[in-house]
Amino acid sequence: MMKAIKSKSEQALPIVIVYLGKHIPNYVIKSIESLIEINKVSKLFLVVDRGMKTQLKSKSHPSCTIWEYDSSDSLSDEELGKYHDLEFRNGYWKHTILRIVALLDFQITNGVEQVLHLEADMILMKNFPFEEVAIQSRIIWGYYNERRDVGALVFVPSLSMARWLRKEVVDTWKKSPSSTDMEILKSIATSHANRISYWPSGLSIAVNSYNRLSKPLIEGIQSREVELRGIFDVAPFGMWLCGMDPSNNYGLQRNFTKIFIENGDSIVDPSHVNYVFGSDDSILIRSSNKTESIFTLHNHSKDTRYFRASRMESLQKNYRKYIRRGTPYQSFSLKVFQTLVFRKFHKIIKNSLKRKAKKYD
Repeated sequence: MMKAIKSKSEQALPIVIVYLGKHIPNYVIKSIESLIEINKVSKLFLVVDRGMKTQLKSKSHPSCTIWEYDSSDSLSDEELGKYHDLEFRNGYWKHTILRIVALLDFQITNGVEQVLHLEADMILMKNFPFEEVAIQSRIIWGYYNERRDVGALVFVPSLSMARWLRKEVVDTWKKSPSSTDMEILKSIATSHANRISYWPSGLSIAVNSYNRLSKPLIEGIQSREVELRGIFDVAPFGMWLCGMDPSNNYGLQRNFTKIFIENGDSIVDPSHVNYVFGSDDSILIRSSNKTESIFTLHNHSKDTRYFRASRMESLQKNYRKYIRRGTPYQSFSLKVFQTLVFRKFHKIIKNSLKRKAKKYD
């Protein structure tokens, strides 16, 4: 049985990171340290699987409270395994769906009135408008395209909304068990426009022309975006500036690639604007007639340089390099490649042993 915990501080809006699995990777630790040291977050919770090994120590990270979660009480592996490869990337498909449920179970069990959920690879700028977000009355997450929404940044304004959303997530999954977490969120948002809003995405300054979105569709998306100044990135701007996850491409980290733009996957085109990186940990996005602040970046590559105090210098250096060259560039992570190869062979051997065991039953 999960136990409730008591908050350690009086920060108005608690931040919750959920990371499920057997081990916490280094980038998660660096992300948490970044929130504490750069953003001065004093009310931070990390939700992990019960028994998970973690390098986080309460003495060195006093602002972060760890809450152990029994994910076996949520959605069954047997049902999830019928539609998703549970061994892919150490249970990636399972954990992305369970992450939403775990967030809501944390909020409900502990009686936390409202929470801001971040995926561990999200970057908050120093000027993130906590107070403006905290007064919103609807659940908020990110719009990505007509088929999928993004749960990288989720605001849940009340316990009653948390209970309602948990039921919706589980019911939606049961109706369509082959759905991914992004498809589940999209289904709920489509059916409940009166309860779900979207973060300001940057459509007003960087609409993706490859998508050929109709004006009514663009206006429909914008009408559901909360009235907050600036841009709250949940994927495209971060993938452009920080690079794409090398785990998705055999260890290759692609920076400033237009793959997700030209294939119409993203409604926003981050390549059609200019960027100004401030020494005060701020980013301005400029088009010919408009300027916007960006308050979050999805560090899709998990590159730990962007969790340091010098991250603006690193981003600016990469951006200037791209401007000079005019072409995307990529780097290779041998460590990521080796991990992917190891997992692949481990899966092959495990499945082979299972087949042999069945043969002799």
